[in-house]
Amino acid sequence: MAQPMTLELVEAPDGVAGLEEGSTRSSFLKLGGVVLTGTFLAGLAAEDAEAQGGPSRAGDLRILGAALLLEQLGAAFYAQALRRAGLRGETRRYAQTLLRDERAHVRAVSAQIRRLGGRPARAPRFNFRGTTSSRDRFLRTSVVLESTDVAALNGAGPLVTKSTLAAAGALVSVEARHAAWGLDILGRTPAPRAFDPGLSLGQVIARVRRTRFVPGL
Repeated sequence: MAQPMTLELVEAPDGVAGLEEGSTRSSFLKLGGVVLTGTFLAGLAAEDAEAQGGPSRAGDLRILGAALLLEQLGAAFYAQALRRAGLRGETRRYAQTLLRDERAHVRAVSAQIRRLGGRPARAPRFNFRGTTSSRDRFLRTSVVLESTDVAALNGAGPLVTKSTLAAAGALVSVEARHAAWGLDILGRTPAPRAFDPGLSLGQVIARVRRTRFVPGL
């Protein structure tokens, strides 16, 4: 089972592994297909017939579906934290800024899905399991979520068409700034390593699943 991403792993020089040997385009397509159909587990079991081909519109739609789930999760997380965590000062400005950005990302990813002829999935119900109940728990969880977004987008980059790659590139740099800002507020090194390798979809799924933020995943 993949190790859950913790703040310590985010900061470790080799904490975020690169694409695993044997990781394929199909693993990214599976999660996207799961999100778009709304049946989380069924899509993970089936191989995608298009997986052996190059980037395609259908593949983009599935990957964008996965990205949309992550952005929806982030938007819901920051909205709840602003209501419940008693945030003040810079931490409150941080949460407000990230909420604004994640909502903009939801709109941008949804628009790209529509441009490709797809239909964006509605956000599921999330259960953040007490991580929005205090400033420290909120910040530590936020950094992990933002770092996971960066790693997921880096991993997906080689698998998508040029138009979707351009859209993803506009998101990943902002997500990285989010993570750096959160680390700085926590008094940690904002740029803990020289490279940000990508996560395989299997790693992303395992880490999101182990949060138990998405019931049914």
